Amino acid sequence: MSAKRKLFCFWGCMDALALVVYVIHSLRHGRVPFVTDVQAFFLAGDDRFFGIAPGLLFLLDATLLLSLFVSAWLFLNGSRYAPHFALGQELLRFIAFRSSVTLLPLFIGVTGLTNPWVNLPLFLIGEAVKIGSLIRVSKKTR
Repeated sequence: MSAKRKLFCFWGCMDALALVVYVIHSLRHGRVPFVTDVQAFFLAGDDRFFGIAPGLLFLLDATLLLSLFVSAWLFLNGSRYAPHFALGQELLRFIAFRSSVTLLPLFIGVTGLTNPWVNLPLFLIGEAVKIGSLIRVSKKTR
């Protein structure tokens, strides 16, 4: 298996794992994934001043979650568009603070490290590794 294929497999598995973790977390809290989130958002109220920013953040986070299906599929199928799609997702990841390396938040949750001075650097390092690896593999295939 080539290094590119291994990299694609890793990032595809990370996106698939992120979806699995989201679904399990929702089910453990008695919610229906996606459906309950949408219902809760619309039932939260209609405050025009405070509703715009949370509404936008909710929409961006939901877009990222749904795009994980696409990116996982692209990576696991070895699509040449996978790196470009994933790089496009990065802005959403930074806004939603959702790590590309799904194992990092799982590790943090297990260890109980809730200090932002630990979480933020791990998040930034994970995203830098993803961006760097995707740029590198994209340059090699040109």
